[in-house]
Amino acid sequence: MLSTRPIAVKGWLNITNINDGVLKLVGWLISPVDRPLTSFEIKISGQKINSFDLEKNLPSPKLQEAFPHIPEAKNARFRITIPLNTLPTPDLKDTLVEIVPKLGAENGQSMLAIVNPSLPLPSQEDMSTIGGAFLPVGLEFLSYLIQHADLKPTDHVLDVGCGVGRLAYVLAYYLNSTARYEGFDIIDNLIQWTQANITPQFPNFQFQKVNIHNKWYNPAGDVEAKDFIFPYPDESFDVIFLTSVFTHVRGYEISHYFDEIKRVLKPGGRCLFTCFLVNEESQELIKAGKSTQNLVYDLGDCITNNPDKPENATGFLEPVVASLIGDRGFSLLSKHYGSWCGRKDFTTYQDMLVILKPNFFQKAIRKINYLWNNFQNK
Repeated sequence: MLSTRPIAVKGWLNITNINDGVLKLVGWLISPVDRPLTSFEIKISGQKINSFDLEKNLPSPKLQEAFPHIPEAKNARFRITIPLNTLPTPDLKDTLVEIVPKLGAENGQSMLAIVNPSLPLPSQEDMSTIGGAFLPVGLEFLSYLIQHADLKPTDHVLDVGCGVGRLAYVLAYYLNSTARYEGFDIIDNLIQWTQANITPQFPNFQFQKVNIHNKWYNPAGDVEAKDFIFPYPDESFDVIFLTSVFTHVRGYEISHYFDEIKRVLKPGGRCLFTCFLVNEESQELIKAGKSTQNLVYDLGDCITNNPDKPENATGFLEPVVASLIGDRGFSLLSKHYGSWCGRKDFTTYQDMLVILKPNFFQKAIRKINYLWNNFQNK
């Protein structure tokens, strides 16, 4: 079973220094007013750390300036000090740090950082191709995968539209050597970088270029997305993720991708994807001029901001996405609305959904619940 859905928080974590026999972590966290921060659960290289000092509710004037409408921003900084002799790897090379805020008896969204990573970063040009913020966004989505999609260090994962390895980079410090990572993308130079820099150090991470046609990103591609068969056997993966893929394709292409996701996902497997969901709230915000995406051109199978090149940005009516999921037997585990359209209450920039391909037991439970609800409604 998936863990209880964490409470959304706004936060940031940084490694400040490693000296005098201690590791120091600093950051800030804004939680709902009725869920104040009490402590953190800390894991380093997957091992829980019990010995640490926490200073919380420290003054944060710069944060208060950035979020003047949030009173809690005034005292949102924290500082964590951990003795190095309590850590599983005292030299902390290639070490993933995960902290989960404890908000009373409940967990908040985790924050992650990597200490002394040996992998190089891509060039600024390559990072800009995928939108920049390489490490912050990679760590953010690793957090979502762990807490919302129940990602385990032993899972086999598929990264659809892996780009220059933003998620692969951080997953290299989370997945163990028995896990398997596969990623594919349509931009050749990005795949070449991942093959040259990630695979040699982590041979269980494999990348390949696929020549899918896309008017915006790969106009010379010779395979249509609606005809593309994922190059993997049936039921190969525990977790599949697609970040900012469904924001650049048409509706009939999404339909085919869901078929392929269902085919290569194991029973009980999860898929996390992002998209632009068009609903009453987002439509009103678009009309009010508050959205970063002017999704107003309805092409029948999608809504776009550019009718000449729809793949620049595409959105989909929320009931249509719900039907695509339900028609293939997926269960919706969670839905998280994004800030793209100007809403104030959000999780990340794009809308994010996590779906489940039920196994036999989960199908049986769903059938029992369906019959029971029908019985109660009679």
